[in-house]
Amino acid sequence: MGRVYNNPETGDVFVAADDASLVWSTLRAPVNLLAEGDWLTIEGQEIAFPDFAKFINYGHQRAFNPPPSSNPWAPSFSGDTCQTITMIEPEERVLEEISLGEVPSGISYLDVRINITRTKAPHPYLNDPVPPLVADGEWVHLPGGSCLVEATAIWRRLFEVVLDGNQVKLRRYQSVAPVTDEEESIHFNRGYSGLSGAGQDPWGQSSYTRWGWTFGSSDWQSGTRLGHAAAHIQTKEFSTNPGHGVPGYGGKHIRRTNRCSIDNSAHDFSSTYAGTIVIRPGYIRGANP
Repeated sequence: MGRVYNNPETGDVFVAADDASLVWSTLRAPVNLLAEGDWLTIEGQEIAFPDFAKFINYGHQRAFNPPPSSNPWAPSFSGDTCQTITMIEPEERVLEEISLGEVPSGISYLDVRINITRTKAPHPYLNDPVPPLVADGEWVHLPGGSCLVEATAIWRRLFEVVLDGNQVKLRRYQSVAPVTDEEESIHFNRGYSGLSGAGQDPWGQSSYTRWGWTFGSSDWQSGTRLGHAAAHIQTKEFSTNPGHGVPGYGGKHIRRTNRCSIDNSAHDFSSTYAGTIVIRPGYIRGANP
């Protein structure tokens, strides 16, 4: 049923819905909406958000125990493990505007209602599905014209319907948070990305246990590239390789044939929504004589 109540001290009147949300009050500027003939109804409108900037981190760790030089027949081993992860880079992106139509000149208010469905979901973030924040296939009122559609621990996506002169436009935004100090540890790299040392040992012979991360593509680089771990590609558990010297075909270094997969084509974080937008233009009393 809702209720109507007032503030005895100020004389303001309020109208609340059944869920206690405010429907109307004398504190709000009254709005005169135009007749239905001046409404904009856009059916089948697509609202797409592109994939984020991504790269792959390749983690490798090797343990190596050669026999003493005085006893070359003593037991020895060489083994390694690898892991690959899709990373998402921080960003603040304003996407290209979408023109929705034109309203009469002098309009100072837009009442925006949508009925949209997510037609393409992003790949799960850290194995968790990303739910849409707008009710799927239901009419939703957007006070102010803005709508947050996705929110995870690292990204946000939203759109807004705005008045630009007498043009109505839809603007899309997506952002990825800066990398925290704790996350930066995944980027630490000892700088041993290439083949070096005796027998082209990936980690050289100067130390018998080495680990690190590299990033990139065909020319895997060393150093730092900031991003958020977003999806797991592959892990190959620790296993020993033949002999104590060069890892051979069992080696899981990025340069070796038994490396972890670097195919992250399945990790598409783009998303798309589509449906109907109804825009009722009007005048805020006092804003238009």
